[in-house]
Amino acid sequence: MKECLDVSSVKFTQVKGFTKRIYTRAVNNVRSNFGLAFRRRARRKPGPVISPLLLWEVVLLCVLGGLISMVWLDAAVAANRGNYPEIVVWISNLLTRLGKSDWILIPTGVALIAFALINTELLSRRGRVRMFRWIVTLSYIFIGVGLPSLLATLIKRVIGRPRPRLFEEHGLFDFHPFAIDASFASFPSGHSTTIGAMAMVMSLLAPRFRHVFLVVGVLVGFSRVGVGAHHPSDVIVGLLFGATMAYVVAKLFAAHGLLFLDTRASVQIGVRPAFRLRRHFE
Repeated sequence: MKECLDVSSVKFTQVKGFTKRIYTRAVNNVRSNFGLAFRRRARRKPGPVISPLLLWEVVLLCVLGGLISMVWLDAAVAANRGNYPEIVVWISNLLTRLGKSDWILIPTGVALIAFALINTELLSRRGRVRMFRWIVTLSYIFIGVGLPSLLATLIKRVIGRPRPRLFEEHGLFDFHPFAIDASFASFPSGHSTTIGAMAMVMSLLAPRFRHVFLVVGVLVGFSRVGVGAHHPSDVIVGLLFGATMAYVVAKLFAAHGLLFLDTRASVQIGVRPAFRLRRHFE
């Protein structure tokens, strides 16, 4: 019995030591990879992250787009729900799955955890620079998509707009704020917010294909109308909100000298500046 306890104690000590080493390595990697960014930020004079005028323009665009589509589109589309051509419903059911955030957030989150566990002392200087760039890029994808999706989930619960299937009973404007029932979580569309954010993220990371990302984003967003889950205004505002929040996150990264270059008029991905960081890893 005593021998069993001794063996268990040794195994527990080994596991505890291993866990402590992994935790210490992860913390050191995070400090090493992101401490550089904050040191560079501290040497710079802080300035506005994003123009207030741009924010007001986006808010106004969301409000006007939502109101116009509510008045001119929602009633007609809701009244015709269930009468769409079979091909439209089939394509919508196929595309709408891309509006979920799990296929984006889970892989990027796992990759970030894996990077945090890598022993950077075994990497060359160039390897550490490339690892830093991958971490920053994955962090932007995770935050740029995850933050808008989270905010949309909270906002739709606060607003409590009924879904199209409740149109005959509640109409378009019978809001139920803070309702727990998912039937009153129509505005804005969470799927549209996610795909709108992802379209903006990919457009900034790969601007050459931005038109493709835009088309895919719009198609996936409006697939929520095809499956009868949302009104057109839910989709329009969701797409605008998601894309805007992803752009704001990019501006925040640029303000801290991470990944992007803020050219005042737009945000561009910065390739060369990231590789100029090599001297900091010597």
